[in-house]
Amino acid sequence: MYCHVIVRIMEPDLQPAPTFFPELGESAYRFGSEHKTWYNSVQFKRAVTSSAPEDVLLQNLSKNLPQHVFLYIAPKTVRRSDSEKNGFPYLLEQGRMELFVYPKD
Repeated sequence: MYCHVIVRIMEPDLQPAPTFFPELGESAYRFGSEHKTWYNSVQFKRAVTSSAPEDVLLQNLSKNLPQHVFLYIAPKTVRRSDSEKNGFPYLLEQGRMELFVYPKD
C-alpha cells in the first residue's frame, strides 16, 4: 500500500497590490490559476486499497504553510476519513476549515 502527495507550486507574478491591502505597499506576489494545466495544486496518488484520508493530509499540510496561505478545496474532490468525498467547497487556513456559508444555528 502506498500514498504519494504531489505539490505543484508555480512561480508567482509581481503585480500592483490591491488598494484594500495598504499594508502590502505598491506591489505584491500573485499566484494565478487561469491556465488550463499550469496552476498550483496538490494531488494524491495511492493504491486503490489505501484508506489514507485526504482531508486529514490536507489539514496537516495547511498547518505547516505560511500564515497568509490558504488552500481552496473544491466540492467532491477530497476523500474524507469515512471514504466519502466532501460535499461542499471550503478553505483550509492554518489547518482550520473555513466555510463560505455558516449555518444559522
